[in-house]
Amino acid sequence: MDDKQVMHAMSLDDAYHVDQVLARGSGGVTELVGIGGAGPFVRKKIPLQLARRNVWSALGECSSPRLPRVEATYELPDCFVVIYDYVAGESLESVVSKRGRMPLDVAVTVMGQLCEAVGELHAHGIVHRDISPKNVIMASDGAHLIDLGISRMHAEKPVEHDTTILGTWGFAPAEQYGFAQTDSRSDIYSLGRLLGYLLTGVYPTDNDYERLLNDDDVVDGHTRAVIARACALEPSARQQTAMQFMDELTGRAQAPVAQKGARSSGMDGHHVRRGAGSLGTAARHLRDSVVALPMSTRVVGVISMLLCVALVVVLCVGSIGRPGHDSAEPKSSGTSSSTGESSQPHAEKQEQSDTNVPSAGMDNDAQQQNVKLLEIGESGWYARDGYVNYAVELRNTSADKGVSAPEVSIVGKDKDGKILFTDKSIVIQIDAGQTVWVGGSAGDGGENPVTVEFKTVESSMGQYTSEGEWSFSSDSLNISKSEDTTNFTGELRLTSRTSGIIYSNVKLALVLRDKNGRIVYGDMEFVPMPDEGEPRAFSITEMNDEIPKYATFEVYAQPW
Repeated sequence: MDDKQVMHAMSLDDAYHVDQVLARGSGGVTELVGIGGAGPFVRKKIPLQLARRNVWSALGECSSPRLPRVEATYELPDCFVVIYDYVAGESLESVVSKRGRMPLDVAVTVMGQLCEAVGELHAHGIVHRDISPKNVIMASDGAHLIDLGISRMHAEKPVEHDTTILGTWGFAPAEQYGFAQTDSRSDIYSLGRLLGYLLTGVYPTDNDYERLLNDDDVVDGHTRAVIARACALEPSARQQTAMQFMDELTGRAQAPVAQKGARSSGMDGHHVRRGAGSLGTAARHLRDSVVALPMSTRVVGVISMLLCVALVVVLCVGSIGRPGHDSAEPKSSGTSSSTGESSQPHAEKQEQSDTNVPSAGMDNDAQQQNVKLLEIGESGWYARDGYVNYAVELRNTSADKGVSAPEVSIVGKDKDGKILFTDKSIVIQIDAGQTVWVGGSAGDGGENPVTVEFKTVESSMGQYTSEGEWSFSSDSLNISKSEDTTNFTGELRLTSRTSGIIYSNVKLALVLRDKNGRIVYGDMEFVPMPDEGEPRAFSITEMNDEIPKYATFEVYAQPW
């Protein structure tokens, strides 16, 4: 800025009178101000190094009355200033604290208003990243979403993960803690957690949250299923838009049938378990001590561990053994069952690929070492309404080295090779000689792809020396059908585990094959970890009109 511009900005800033300081911190100062006879307005002064000018510019183009209306922006020598309208009302946090949990119809109305705001943000490329009770104002005309202080524009160039850990604990998804890059689906996760908060009356970090959420007298099965999907650990498993979230919540679109007792994948002390496979004795002792601590202490400890690269190592992946598999080959995890049907496939089988894509942040030697270990085996997919359901086999060819936090990239292309969508599916770790199956969905609801490519993406976390593995078995596999759904059911058993490592969940991969053994569909589900030796019933529910014809199904497992 030249001197004339600086003087103009300073004179404009001086024209406002401060009625109240609303907040002050490292992110700047937020004030309630007026100018002449107009106001009140909110004035937010943001340090220049933290200012995201493009976010506020895009917000100024938004038309939803549920969002702040930007009145002016200008720059001072030491800060970027935003002036926007003030919404009189009470925070959602205060409302719930005083009145307790909301009736379902009231909560649905609030969520509809917030989804209108979130949808508008996403349409303009903005990811809010802090949708939480304190950032929702209940005014006379309903809910308003405020505070875009840590919002960002959707990244045009994919990156491995967000570089700054931000968000409200309990409402922010894993990717906001450095696990991956945030995008609009990060806000979907927060919407799911917010709905759970409204219906239970407690924060997701509260010890009673899961109990209340799984109580049919508090939250009905349909709503619980919508919340569980929104709060899936993997972004590809969530609703992909705010409109889709509301359509499922209101019944305008089918949502997966809720399994009583099923858990979502929240970022609490039980779910942030990013690495323990090759810890030394001292580190194991530290980890076990942390597990025994109270939840509040563990929350702080988990954040500290995430910030310490030395303690971010590996987790163990287990599997359900497939009968008759040659032990000299990489260890597989399949259990299959036949339907007795004979049908033609409704999806193309993806060509096998062993292409590995090194990620940013790794040195060249580490990249080359990891590239030699992983390969894509079988894969297949089914496209419908701009989304694909896929199943991919990921193999570790090493006899003694595991790979921590690899990913599988999913790229859909049209007939001309133009990219329609990209996505990633995370694997916590893959031990030496193991095969891990990845199932899920990807897409953007637009054009159906003609081809889908799967490639391994190495993380910056590197390799480790395997110290055993988790393994599972299953029996009583069965298929039950209703008019609308097909349930793939069975019992899961934990047959072996690596000592001292604690996980709360199991990630299941469903694989459907046609009569020729070709993969025609894939999906995933999370279930609670069974006690060692004790069976844990599972059910993977699919809508009948969303799956192709198939002859057999298989289920694979890994700890999560």
